[in-house]
Amino acid sequence: MGAALLLSGLIAAIITAPLFDRVLTHHLAITSKIIVPAIAGAWLSLIWAVKPGNIGGLFAIMVIIGVGSLTMLPVGLELGCEVTRNSDGSSALLWFSCVFPFLHFVCLCPLTRVKYSGNLFSSLFVLVGGALRAPPTANPPLGMRRALIFMGAFIMGICFSILFLRGKQARKELDIRMGKEQNAE
Repeated sequence: MGAALLLSGLIAAIITAPLFDRVLTHHLAITSKIIVPAIAGAWLSLIWAVKPGNIGGLFAIMVIIGVGSLTMLPVGLELGCEVTRNSDGSSALLWFSCVFPFLHFVCLCPLTRVKYSGNLFSSLFVLVGGALRAPPTANPPLGMRRALIFMGAFIMGICFSILFLRGKQARKELDIRMGKEQNAE
């Protein structure tokens, strides 16, 4: 499922990168207000989709998450630069504090926990997910349903904050204006 998430996301990013670069340059905030809630809905749907015999549904959800997430990565970095007016600072802040919940499932193995818990929210997701794991006597033993509910609710709450984004791209407008002035000379 991880391969489906990454491969579909990479293919979507290859297709959408020229569109965002040339056509949707001034509509990044609107695009994020459409795609990010769809990604959040896909994460929330995992609560009900994870059950025996539903492998096709899980692959479909992972493809939706991959397509949306990897498509939104450059858009988020660009909007982060617009908000902070500092590309180095915003990218460092976003990489440190970004939510990589799909690493949560990889990190539940005690041997890999230290290696993959590099950023703030991944570490918190690992700890909370481990605490919400069902006991060995439960049916199914060591199930992660409560952790999925936590992840879905958390991601829905965070992702709907995108609706308050203004998305005025003043830095990009200044860059375009300066480029026109240089070309005119």
